[in-house]
Amino acid sequence: MAKKSFALAVLIYSLVLAYTCPAFAECQIGAFIADWGKDATFPWHGEQGILNYEEVIQRKVACVKIYSRMVDEFPYAECIAVDNHGTADSPTMPYIDIHPSTNDSDDVPHLLEIINGDFDAYFYKWAEDIKEYGKPLWVCFDGEMNGDWHCGSGAANGGGATTAYGDPAKPDGPEVYVDAWRHINDIFTSVGADNAAWVWSVNNHDWPREPWNKFQNYYPGDAYVDWLGVDGYNWNRVEYAGWQTFQQVFDNKDDEYSNAFDRLRAISTEKPVIIAEFGCAHKRKAKRGWITDAFELLKTSYPFVECFIWFDMDKEENWLIDSDGNRAPRIALSDSYFSSAGDPGKPVLNHNAVENLALNRTATASSVETNTDLAPSKAVDGSYVTRWSSHNSDPQWIAVDLGDFCDISKVILRWEAAYAKSYAIQISDDGSYWEDVYETSSGDGGVDTIPLTVNTRHVRMYGIERYNEAWGFSLFEFGIYGIRPESNDYMHIQSIDMSVRARGKSTFAIAKVKIIDVYGAPVNGATVSGRWSGLTHDSDFCDTDTSGMAEYDSDKTRADSGTFILTVTDIVKEGWTYDSGSDLEQSDSIDIGD
Repeated sequence: MAKKSFALAVLIYSLVLAYTCPAFAECQIGAFIADWGKDATFPWHGEQGILNYEEVIQRKVACVKIYSRMVDEFPYAECIAVDNHGTADSPTMPYIDIHPSTNDSDDVPHLLEIINGDFDAYFYKWAEDIKEYGKPLWVCFDGEMNGDWHCGSGAANGGGATTAYGDPAKPDGPEVYVDAWRHINDIFTSVGADNAAWVWSVNNHDWPREPWNKFQNYYPGDAYVDWLGVDGYNWNRVEYAGWQTFQQVFDNKDDEYSNAFDRLRAISTEKPVIIAEFGCAHKRKAKRGWITDAFELLKTSYPFVECFIWFDMDKEENWLIDSDGNRAPRIALSDSYFSSAGDPGKPVLNHNAVENLALNRTATASSVETNTDLAPSKAVDGSYVTRWSSHNSDPQWIAVDLGDFCDISKVILRWEAAYAKSYAIQISDDGSYWEDVYETSSGDGGVDTIPLTVNTRHVRMYGIERYNEAWGFSLFEFGIYGIRPESNDYMHIQSIDMSVRARGKSTFAIAKVKIIDVYGAPVNGATVSGRWSGLTHDSDFCDTDTSGMAEYDSDKTRADSGTFILTVTDIVKEGWTYDSGSDLEQSDSIDIGD
């Protein structure tokens, strides 16, 4: 009898483990990348910011967080840039945090207005644009609602009162929040934006610390939520309990208002958990240990956390992941448990989804600002820091050759301070004869999003009148968004550029190989294999980035003279064909010494 009881106990224990522990667990690597201390543009640091962050941690990111207000446009440019950063094997997905505010300093509660439909036009537009975007992404509305520091909090929308709204047995603040959430979610469902994974994200501790404000009171229900989220920081401030361990931040079992993980798991053990924001204040060597412990605990103690987003900004505190050096995050994230493959768990709605058709295409302009390198190519390079600038006279223009006839759904102009007061968007089949498809005389700078429904090859911004006569016209980005024909699945080598560097007494070569498609557009995510000969003999391979570039380093040599030679042997990308007959070159070399 004892043996049977023991066997039964073992069986039950095994079944419990099988039910509660996934057969294979991993945690996706995410980040919010915007650092005022590194001259970034808040809230978006762009492709170079992602690359800078990945250089710090020595891993690709699976998720990049983007902040928006409910009255903003869907951030097409940012989401497409994030998606383009990924590869077939390691997709990078956007996470959009939508705040229920109308401007940067909005402290007016709007949740009741949302319930009443006053902002429906904005949310229908959000849903329609996300559906058109077509690719999976995370969406969070009104995170940290259980804190009292913003207009979307329960405290600002009725608090613990029970008589001003809805069910008198429920506190008004949480009840209003739930109804607003459900209202927005119903809009997305009606539109068919099924590629959006909904993240319900709370603050790690309830503030105010009152029973009505416990975050579980804000849960909209399983049918309205895909991921459970939590934000939390080690502030290292006396008012926030001083220096806290990772477990004290997220799993403080001694405090019913702070034991976030336990309470999330009490809501659901079926839904994945995402740490939607976290970070650690700078404290010299202590931060290194905190990072090491945090990621080890995510792996060993909290397998239900399937994604994290590090808040990489020097803001209220220095949250930068490398403020105490990059060794700790590099070692911790080198573990294969942490994944670079973004997966919100939602379907791709449209395999021919919208992309920035202008990215790295051929751009020409009527002029370039005198004695500068502000060329038109800098308005289509995917960076929001570089720009094109014209002479200070009217009119001026910048045009992009898309390489083929494409279906265009919108143009996005990201102006520098030298913006156009009056301008037109023009299209052309041959780049010679132009037709106006949009015109305005009330330009106000910033970002202009212009919906279009056209099929063309050439697009031009024709500047008619400048805002400031002392300046020219200047654009950070000339984005042209739409769908490219499917016939661009052949690729070849456009160029191989070689250089040499010395390190101590050794010398090595660097080769940069650019891969393009039949229209001259860069091919991202292609694996380029090469062979070194001459001074060194080894094989190499590398994936192309969003500019179509793969970069190799040769082995080092102490020879005084000779030749480094790189020969490309193959290029592979799923669904694509390497057209070696179109290569402009397949091998290049560079000499050292005499």
